Amino acid sequence: QQPCIYFSLCWELFQPQADFNVQAMAGKWYLIGIATDAQWFVSHRASMKMGTAMITPTADGDLEMSIFHPNGSCWRMNNLAKKTEIPGKFIHKSADLRMVDVKYDEYALIHSIKTKGKESYVVNKLYGNMAFISDSTLCSIHFNLFCCERTNVTCLFCKKPGHTLQKCRKIMDKSVEERVKFVQSEKLCFGCLKTGHNSKNCTSRSVCDKCQKPHPTCLHQTERKRQGTKKE
Repeated sequence: QQPCIYFSLCWELFQPQADFNVQAMAGKWYLIGIATDAQWFVSHRASMKMGTAMITPTADGDLEMSIFHPNGSCWRMNNLAKKTEIPGKFIHKSADLRMVDVKYDEYALIHSIKTKGKESYVVNKLYGNMAFISDSTLCSIHFNLFCCERTNVTCLFCKKPGHTLQKCRKIMDKSVEERVKFVQSEKLCFGCLKTGHNSKNCTSRSVCDKCQKPHPTCLHQTERKRQGTKKE
């Protein structure tokens, strides 16, 4: 039984793979690595072993997922992740699942945001097939590169490393109107908060956690406020 590769990190929101094919996810996947900012992970990570997941796409485009212990016993049955309007994004109970990076004959990186009460935490998992996991060095390198790529960021507002503008606590202390003005002054895209293009040409729009519309959650406004805000 192989242990999981693990990282205890605070990760940012990721968008699903643009060309995600739900039918190609069918089959058995082995859990290789996990990274999360959840507190429970710290006390349990040393005992974590590689488990497996059986994924079965439904005719409606949903995903049925069964999770197995390393000894082969099933401890989660009939987990149905419901599809959304965005390909590669699914909803399961209180979890938002996103298929971030998938190479169907090798690996799948799944980003999930789970909410319990008023608290939310992120869990990122790397799954692989038998051929992929047979090369432990390749698994480790791939997951390490993924971690570094996603965490080597600096906030445009507070200029501190480790988080993006969408996760900045300082800008969240500002009113929505002030956040909008900052985005306008920095010439950022209102779809993804990045530079170099505007929202009309954005191909990686964020999805609001409050209204599920294609804009960053930090720019969410009520309908009344939206009418009085200058459009991009």
